[in-house]
Amino acid sequence: MFAVMKDTDYMQKPKFLENFWNDWRKILGKNHVIQKLEDCDFTPIYEWHQMEKEKKKTNEFRCKFGFNVFT
Repeated sequence: MFAVMKDTDYMQKPKFLENFWNDWRKILGKNHVIQKLEDCDFTPIYEWHQMEKEKKKTNEFRCKFGFNVFT
């Protein structure tokens, strides 16, 4: 869920980022290769989520208006 919040105001709030990092660090463990949140790029997850959202929106439109496009 964190990755899909990229364009929200939450990503500008230090406390939100700190809380996420503290929780995630517990899951990762002390010896994990990721040691800083700044080293992580969540862009691929964000982009995947955006594509899935668009697919869902397109599918809902097709269902609502009762047509399909065959390729």
